[in-house]
Amino acid sequence: MQSQCLLLCFLALVICQGTETVLDLFPEYKIVQRRIDALENDNKALKVEIAQIKDESFKGNTFVRWGRQSCDGTLSSLVYKEWTKEYAGFLVSSRNEKGFVTTEYVCADKDPEFYGSHNYNHGLIHFVEVKCGSIPCSKYEDKTKLSCVVCSK
Repeated sequence: MQSQCLLLCFLALVICQGTETVLDLFPEYKIVQRRIDALENDNKALKVEIAQIKDESFKGNTFVRWGRQSCDGTLSSLVYKEWTKEYAGFLVSSRNEKGFVTTEYVCADKDPEFYGSHNYNHGLIHFVEVKCGSIPCSKYEDKTKLSCVVCSK
């Protein structure tokens, strides 16, 4: 805040009286200017780092394979060739208090990170389980969590 006030005073005096008078009146301006220059250099370096991280972490296309734990497969090797597994997990969805009202399916990591321990009963997510009859059970076991994998290329 102090540096902003000094900068505004400096600009006002430069416009009205010229730089020589300002430096005489505010010798601490040079210190403030050095700090501003250092912050601008740090900002430029940070922007370069962010750009590098974006380039390194950009995966391009991402998709979820429901009911699978890997990105490859014998019958789908042509379609899923050279895809990278980001993480495997389980299919989850939200519901309200009155019953199962699915809003969106999400592939949640099988090893999630938890933040906090509060329970406000809002936006709860639940595992999606296989129910024989709604899907063919030749590949799935009844009343088990449905797996998923997130793949990228």
